[in-house]
Amino acid sequence: MTLSPETPLHHQSGAALVIAMLLLIVLSLLGAQAMSSAGLQEQLAAGQRNVLLAETGAESALRGAEVLLWDSFAQSDGRILPKGIRQPASIDPEVEHFRTSREWIELDTKFPTFDYTALPTESGGSRLTAQPVYLIEDLGRVASSAMESHNRDAAAYGSGSTGDLHFFRISARSLSGDGHFLRGRESTFVISR
Repeated sequence: MTLSPETPLHHQSGAALVIAMLLLIVLSLLGAQAMSSAGLQEQLAAGQRNVLLAETGAESALRGAEVLLWDSFAQSDGRILPKGIRQPASIDPEVEHFRTSREWIELDTKFPTFDYTALPTESGGSRLTAQPVYLIEDLGRVASSAMESHNRDAAAYGSGSTGDLHFFRISARSLSGDGHFLRGRESTFVISR
């Protein structure tokens, strides 16, 4: 059918235009939802990365303090302890505050081997807010023979040795790169002499 200039156009109701507009609206809503979901997933991944960084920092500080103790005992046969070790004659309020506080606490005993606050851009910009810190408590010595009488797994503590066992508690803390996640770790470190 050919339209001549005199043919009236009242036959067309515009249904195709309405359908096309509805499809465009539906596709726009789907696209907006997909972008919102991707943004949420990106935030979740960033949060998980920050938690993992804080946990890794605390773990690194813990292992660094253990190496410090081990090296000190190996070099001096246990006669010289590293600086900064606390003696728990009674509950030290500063130690208790360090172990239980939900706030960041700055100490002189920072993890010295690696600067977690200045990681290169190759790491994706991931870094910690502050260097991880640790606190070492000297829990005292026990004769290894005394341990054998109370522990059937005394071989793990140096069974048969005539020396003593030196116990330390190490507490370490780390703060995530965004400052929202504080993670702590503790270990008991035993050295047989």
